[in-house]
Amino acid sequence: MKKSYKFAIKTAVLYSLSQSVLILLLMVIMGQFHWLWVLMSAVFSFLLVFGLIQYRIEYFIYRQVKQIYDDLSLLESTSFVKDQITTDMTNLTQEIDNYARNKKLEIETLKVREAYRKEFIGNVSHELKTPLFTVQGYISTLLDGAKNDPDLLTKYLKSAEKGVDRLAFIVKDLDMITQLEAGVMTLDQTEFDVLEVVKMCLNCVR
Repeated sequence: MKKSYKFAIKTAVLYSLSQSVLILLLMVIMGQFHWLWVLMSAVFSFLLVFGLIQYRIEYFIYRQVKQIYDDLSLLESTSFVKDQITTDMTNLTQEIDNYARNKKLEIETLKVREAYRKEFIGNVSHELKTPLFTVQGYISTLLDGAKNDPDLLTKYLKSAEKGVDRLAFIVKDLDMITQLEAGVMTLDQTEFDVLEVVKMCLNCVR
C-alpha cells in the first residue's frame, strides 16, 4: 500500500473518531442518542477526509516531484523519464542519490582528465622548446658570421636539420594521438621482448 494511502487512512480514522466522540457527547447532553447517526457520521467523515487528503497529497507531491524531474532534465540528458514519475519519496530519493553519485563520478573523471591535459601540455611544450631553441641557436650563430666558415656551416646545418627532424617527429606523434582519440586510427598490438629493446637502447648509448 502506498505511504500516502496509509497517511490518509490514519488521518481520516483519527478525524472520524474524534468527530464521532464529539457527536456522541453532544447527543448524550441533548438526550438524543442514536448509534446509527454516529456510525453514518463516522463513515461519511472518514470517506470525505480520506478523499480530500489523498487528493491533496497526490496532487501536491506529484506536482512538486514533476518539477524536480523537469529541472533535472533541463541540466542534460539523464535517466529520468517523465512517463515514469513516481510519488513514492523513497524511490525518488534513491533516484536522486543515483543521479548525484553519477554526477560526482563524472566530475571526478573530468578533474583527472583536466590534470592529465595540463601535464600533457606541459610535457609537449618542453619537448618542443628543446629542439626549437637548438635550431634557433644554430641559425643565429650562422647569421652572426659562422656561415663564412665551411666546416662550421656544414656542422651547424646538420645539427639544425636534426633539430627540425625532432620537431617533425614530435608533431607526427601529436597528430597520431589526435587520430587515436578521434577513433580514426587504432593501435596495432604486438608482442615483443622488453630485454631486447633495453639491450638495443644500451648499445645505442654506448
